[in-house]
Amino acid sequence: MKHMLFLTLACCLLPLGLRAEAVEGLIFFERQIKRASFDIPTESETGEIRFELLQHKVRYYDEWGNKQILKPKQAREYRFTFKGKEIRMISVSRKAFPKKGTKPPFAKTLFLRCVEDGAVRLLEYHRGSDINAQRRRMLQQPARYFKNAGPGQQPLTKGRKEYILFKDQEVLVLDATTTKSHLDLFLSDCPNIQEKATRQTDTEDTATLAVRLYNENCGVVKK
Repeated sequence: MKHMLFLTLACCLLPLGLRAEAVEGLIFFERQIKRASFDIPTESETGEIRFELLQHKVRYYDEWGNKQILKPKQAREYRFTFKGKEIRMISVSRKAFPKKGTKPPFAKTLFLRCVEDGAVRLLEYHRGSDINAQRRRMLQQPARYFKNAGPGQQPLTKGRKEYILFKDQEVLVLDATTTKSHLDLFLSDCPNIQEKATRQTDTEDTATLAVRLYNENCGVVKK
Protein backbone atom coordinates (compact mmCIF):
# COMPACT_ATOMS: atom_id res chain seq x y z
CA MET A 1 0.00 0.00 0.00
CA LYS A 2 2.77 2.42 0.93
CA HIS A 3 4.65 1.46 -2.24
CA MET A 4 1.58 2.21 -4.39
CA LEU A 5 1.08 5.56 -2.63
CA PHE A 6 4.71 6.48 -3.26
CA LEU A 7 4.43 5.62 -6.97
CA THR A 8 1.18 7.55 -7.30
CA LEU A 9 2.66 10.67 -5.70
CA ALA A 10 5.85 10.40 -7.74
CA CYS A 11 3.89 10.14 -10.99
CA CYS A 12 1.76 13.13 -10.07
CA LEU A 13 4.83 15.22 -9.34
CA LEU A 14 6.71 14.41 -12.54
CA PRO A 15 4.72 16.55 -14.97
CA LEU A 16 5.19 20.21 -14.14
CA GLY A 17 2.64 21.37 -16.69
CA LEU A 18 5.24 23.24 -18.75
CA ARG A 19 5.80 23.65 -22.44
CA ALA A 20 8.34 25.68 -24.41
CA GLU A 21 7.22 28.43 -26.79
CA ALA A 22 9.70 29.30 -29.56
CA VAL A 23 9.91 33.09 -30.03
CA GLU A 24 12.31 35.39 -31.84
CA GLY A 25 14.10 38.13 -29.93
CA LEU A 26 17.28 40.05 -29.18
CA ILE A 27 20.14 39.68 -26.71
CA PHE A 28 21.90 42.85 -25.57
CA PHE A 29 25.47 41.96 -24.70
CA GLU A 30 27.89 44.56 -23.39
CA ARG A 31 29.28 45.44 -26.82
CA GLN A 32 26.84 43.96 -29.32
CA ILE A 33 23.25 42.96 -30.01
CA LYS A 34 22.42 39.53 -31.39
CA ARG A 35 19.27 37.97 -32.73
CA ALA A 36 18.17 34.72 -31.10
CA SER A 37 15.34 32.21 -30.98
CA PHE A 38 14.29 31.66 -27.36
CA ASP A 39 12.58 28.72 -25.72
CA ILE A 40 10.15 30.39 -23.31
CA PRO A 41 8.66 28.17 -20.57
CA THR A 42 4.89 28.56 -20.29
CA GLU A 43 2.03 26.93 -18.41
CA SER A 44 0.53 24.20 -20.59
CA GLU A 45 -3.02 25.04 -19.44
CA THR A 46 -3.01 28.85 -19.31
CA GLY A 47 -0.18 29.64 -21.72
CA GLU A 48 1.24 32.17 -19.22
CA ILE A 49 5.00 32.70 -19.02
CA ARG A 50 6.80 31.20 -16.03
CA PHE A 51 8.93 34.24 -15.24
CA GLU A 52 10.46 32.69 -12.13
CA LEU A 53 12.27 30.25 -14.42
CA LEU A 54 13.42 32.94 -16.87
CA GLN A 55 15.03 34.90 -14.03
CA HIS A 56 17.88 32.42 -13.71
CA LYS A 57 18.59 31.52 -17.33
CA VAL A 58 17.02 31.20 -20.74
CA ARG A 59 17.68 28.69 -23.48
CA TYR A 60 18.12 30.04 -26.99
CA TYR A 61 19.40 29.10 -30.43
CA ASP A 62 22.01 31.33 -32.06
CA GLU A 63 22.22 32.38 -35.71
CA TRP A 64 23.85 29.05 -36.62
CA GLY A 65 21.15 27.01 -34.88
CA ASN A 66 23.32 26.00 -31.94
CA LYS A 67 21.60 25.62 -28.57
CA GLN A 68 22.92 28.02 -25.93
CA ILE A 69 22.16 28.98 -22.34
CA LEU A 70 22.10 32.66 -21.40
CA LYS A 71 22.69 33.59 -17.76
CA PRO A 72 22.22 37.00 -16.09
CA LYS A 73 25.92 37.81 -15.82
CA GLN A 74 26.47 37.25 -19.54
CA ALA A 75 24.20 39.99 -20.95
CA ARG A 76 22.60 43.31 -20.00
CA GLU A 77 19.19 42.34 -21.28
CA TYR A 78 17.19 40.10 -23.56
CA ARG A 79 13.79 40.87 -25.04
CA PHE A 80 11.13 39.21 -27.15
CA THR A 81 7.49 39.66 -28.14
CA PHE A 82 4.92 37.32 -26.65
CA LYS A 83 1.23 37.49 -27.60
CA GLY A 84 1.77 40.94 -29.09
CA LYS A 85 3.50 42.32 -25.99
CA GLU A 86 7.16 43.20 -25.69
CA ILE A 87 8.87 41.43 -22.79
CA ARG A 88 12.15 42.85 -21.48
CA MET A 89 14.28 40.85 -19.05
CA ILE A 90 17.02 43.00 -17.50
CA SER A 91 20.07 41.76 -15.63
CA VAL A 92 20.06 43.10 -12.05
CA SER A 93 22.70 42.41 -9.42
CA ARG A 94 22.76 43.08 -5.71
CA LYS A 95 25.19 45.93 -6.44
CA ALA A 96 22.29 47.91 -7.92
CA PHE A 97 20.93 48.34 -4.39
CA PRO A 98 22.33 50.93 -1.97
CA LYS A 99 24.77 49.68 0.66
CA LYS A 100 22.52 51.10 3.35
CA GLY A 101 18.76 50.88 3.37
CA THR A 102 16.69 48.60 1.15
CA LYS A 103 18.09 45.10 0.89
CA PRO A 104 17.72 43.08 -2.32
CA PRO A 105 15.16 40.27 -2.05
CA PHE A 106 17.40 37.89 -3.99
CA ALA A 107 20.88 36.49 -3.36
CA LYS A 108 22.47 36.64 -6.82
CA THR A 109 22.28 38.38 -10.18
CA LEU A 110 18.95 37.70 -11.92
CA PHE A 111 17.04 38.63 -15.04
CA LEU A 112 14.02 40.67 -13.91
CA ARG A 113 11.12 41.67 -16.09
CA CYS A 114 10.99 45.40 -16.80
CA VAL A 115 7.36 46.49 -16.58
CA GLU A 116 7.86 50.27 -16.83
CA ASP A 117 11.00 52.21 -17.77
CA GLY A 118 11.87 55.88 -17.41
CA ALA A 119 12.81 58.14 -14.52
CA VAL A 120 11.34 55.37 -12.38
CA ARG A 121 12.06 51.82 -13.46
CA LEU A 122 9.60 49.17 -12.29
CA LEU A 123 10.83 45.58 -12.26
CA GLU A 124 9.09 42.34 -11.37
CA TYR A 125 10.69 39.79 -9.10
CA HIS A 126 9.04 36.39 -8.90
CA ARG A 127 9.82 34.75 -5.59
CA GLY A 128 9.67 31.05 -6.40
CA SER A 129 8.99 28.46 -3.74
CA ASP A 130 11.37 25.61 -3.00
CA ILE A 131 9.54 23.00 -5.03
CA ASN A 132 12.19 20.31 -4.52
CA ALA A 133 11.94 20.63 -0.74
CA GLN A 134 8.15 20.35 -0.95
CA ARG A 135 8.47 17.26 -3.11
CA ARG A 136 10.67 15.59 -0.51
CA ARG A 137 8.23 16.38 2.30
CA MET A 138 5.30 15.05 0.28
CA LEU A 139 7.03 11.81 -0.57
CA GLN A 140 8.38 11.24 2.94
CA GLN A 141 5.26 12.21 4.92
CA PRO A 142 2.35 12.63 2.49
CA ALA A 143 -0.48 12.39 5.05
CA ARG A 144 1.12 14.97 7.34
CA TYR A 145 1.96 17.31 4.47
CA PHE A 146 -1.56 17.41 3.03
CA LYS A 147 -3.04 17.79 6.50
CA ASN A 148 -0.90 20.88 7.15
CA ALA A 149 -1.53 22.35 3.71
CA GLY A 150 -4.99 23.54 4.72
CA PRO A 151 -8.19 23.63 2.68
CA GLY A 152 -7.97 25.18 -0.76
CA GLN A 153 -4.16 25.41 -0.80
CA GLN A 154 -2.13 23.92 -3.63
CA PRO A 155 0.53 21.40 -2.56
CA LEU A 156 3.09 22.89 -4.96
CA THR A 157 2.99 26.68 -5.09
CA LYS A 158 4.61 28.67 -7.90
CA GLY A 159 5.67 31.55 -5.70
CA ARG A 160 4.59 35.18 -5.66
CA LYS A 161 5.38 38.42 -7.49
CA GLU A 162 7.05 41.45 -5.98
CA TYR A 163 7.88 44.83 -7.48
CA ILE A 164 11.22 46.65 -7.27
CA LEU A 165 11.28 50.39 -8.07
CA PHE A 166 14.47 52.29 -8.93
CA LYS A 167 14.55 56.10 -8.93
CA ASP A 168 17.92 57.90 -8.97
CA GLN A 169 19.72 56.38 -5.97
CA GLU A 170 16.51 55.25 -4.27
CA VAL A 171 15.07 51.75 -4.26
CA LEU A 172 11.71 50.52 -3.04
CA VAL A 173 10.67 46.87 -2.80
CA LEU A 174 6.92 46.32 -2.82
CA ASP A 175 6.24 43.04 -1.08
CA ALA A 176 3.89 41.67 1.56
CA THR A 177 5.32 44.04 4.19
CA THR A 178 4.80 47.30 2.26
CA THR A 179 1.63 49.32 1.86
CA LYS A 180 0.25 51.94 -0.51
CA SER A 181 1.67 54.66 1.75
CA HIS A 182 5.21 53.45 0.97
CA LEU A 183 4.51 53.86 -2.75
CA ASP A 184 2.95 57.29 -2.18
CA LEU A 185 6.03 58.45 -0.29
CA PHE A 186 8.42 57.08 -2.92
CA LEU A 187 6.60 58.98 -5.69
CA SER A 188 5.73 62.02 -3.57
CA ASP A 189 7.68 64.45 -5.79
CA CYS A 190 4.96 63.97 -8.43
CA PRO A 191 1.69 65.12 -6.79
CA ASN A 192 -1.72 63.65 -7.50
CA ILE A 193 -0.56 60.66 -9.54
CA GLN A 194 -1.66 58.20 -6.88
CA GLU A 195 -5.13 59.69 -6.93
CA LYS A 196 -5.21 59.46 -10.72
CA ALA A 197 -3.98 55.85 -10.60
CA THR A 198 -6.70 54.88 -8.14
CA ARG A 199 -9.45 56.61 -10.12
CA GLN A 200 -8.59 55.12 -13.49
CA THR A 201 -10.42 51.94 -14.40
CA ASP A 202 -7.72 49.75 -15.81
CA THR A 203 -6.65 46.14 -15.69
CA GLU A 204 -3.23 47.22 -14.41
CA ASP A 205 -2.54 47.32 -10.69
CA THR A 206 -2.01 50.59 -8.84
CA ALA A 207 1.80 50.33 -8.71
CA THR A 208 2.21 49.80 -12.46
CA LEU A 209 -0.19 52.59 -13.31
CA ALA A 210 1.33 54.98 -10.76
CA VAL A 211 4.84 54.49 -12.17
CA ARG A 212 3.57 54.96 -15.72
CA LEU A 213 1.82 58.20 -14.76
CA TYR A 214 4.94 59.38 -12.93
CA ASN A 215 7.14 58.80 -15.98
CA GLU A 216 4.62 60.50 -18.29
CA ASN A 217 3.96 63.54 -16.09
CA CYS A 218 7.01 64.08 -13.87
CA GLY A 219 9.73 61.80 -15.16
CA VAL A 220 12.90 63.37 -16.43
CA VAL A 221 15.59 60.82 -17.08
CA LYS A 222 18.93 62.15 -15.90
CA LYS A 223 21.82 61.58 -18.25
